[in-house]
Amino acid sequence: MKKIAPTLLFFSFNIMYSGQFPEHPAVHAARVGEAEQLQEQLDLGVNPDMADQVGTTLLLYGINAGRLHIVQIVLDAGADPVLGDNDAADTPLERAESYEYDEIANLVRQYIAMREDE
Repeated sequence: MKKIAPTLLFFSFNIMYSGQFPEHPAVHAARVGEAEQLQEQLDLGVNPDMADQVGTTLLLYGINAGRLHIVQIVLDAGADPVLGDNDAADTPLERAESYEYDEIANLVRQYIAMREDE
């Protein structure tokens, strides 16, 4: 499969709508749990900290849905493990803990610890 240049990503929106705005393919993949599509987008240069129009990051989409594999992919790609959404109501760790997603919370803790060791 031929890869598309990262600069063309902005023109390759899925015609999926969240309100009135088209949804970026990486956001769609994180939201619905399509690990392969998400990895392809990240490999093409999508920022792992990208967020949708309301500020929900790829990491938070994975956490919200309880998808450990999505959380792992985004963190492995370099996502900031403490970056919250625009509301800044809670951090990714707080969100995982509030949903009682223990495996996800432990994974986020590991990435926070690695970040602090740098």
